[in-house]
Amino acid sequence: MTLSSTLRRRYCNIGGTKVAYVEYGEGPAVVLIHGIGHSLFAWRKNLLPIAQAGYRTLAFDIPGFGFSDFRNFPDIASFDIFFQELIDYFGYSKYSIVGNSLGGHLGFHISARHPDRVESLIMLSPAGATSDVYFPFRFMSTRLGQYFEPKVTRKLVENALRTVFADPSNIEEEIDHIMLYATDDRFKRAFNSMLRAGLNLKGIKPEFRMDLWYHKIQCPVMVIWGDSDRVLSVEGAQIIKEHIPQTEVVILEKVGHCPQIEAYATVNKLIIDFLTKNIRN
Repeated sequence: MTLSSTLRRRYCNIGGTKVAYVEYGEGPAVVLIHGIGHSLFAWRKNLLPIAQAGYRTLAFDIPGFGFSDFRNFPDIASFDIFFQELIDYFGYSKYSIVGNSLGGHLGFHISARHPDRVESLIMLSPAGATSDVYFPFRFMSTRLGQYFEPKVTRKLVENALRTVFADPSNIEEEIDHIMLYATDDRFKRAFNSMLRAGLNLKGIKPEFRMDLWYHKIQCPVMVIWGDSDRVLSVEGAQIIKEHIPQTEVVILEKVGHCPQIEAYATVNKLIIDFLTKNIRN
């Protein structure tokens, strides 16, 4: 049984926002947060294996993405308010976070703000360790970039994904899913508002970087990064390690920006072993 064939979103109301989610398993809570422009579909190869290893595993569509309604997040604090409402809805007193890209960045800031609740943090190619980010994202965050916003087509999505993945064989299934919602106005609003909030032409804005929050991280940390990532520099892994000494760093060869998809078997084992070591022992 694979999640691709069994994925059935459910919906909950979080602060007046309809949020799509899936939840599997029993045990310590693990929350998976996807990256910008994606959805919980990003975790389709990971949810069931983690749940079957003995964890209550939750993934959700960030509002505006996937099939969740739009909700504006002008800063990290506003997302944190939403996230705590979501966690309280599911009754998690403590939880671990697994986040990719923007999701890793958000997971980092949640962990820094709530060290009493976050038991462990696993970041896959997280944003925020440096100001560096894929140039088209930087351009799109500007007023000029918003003016030249391209029409979302299958070809546009394909070209973007060729930057995301080192192995192009992963692209077709991704395109099919993303095109289900990418032309919707709420997706465009969410994508553009997040870019404008966190980026400028130079890259990630200083207030959105990790620098001011490293000392707040108390939980065990793992960073997984593909050495062929063209969206965010793999150098961020060592920067995080330098500031958070307990960090375990794993660099995967010939893997792009979404290791949980391109190297899912390896990543699943890494996640499960890390959780077992730090949560169950």
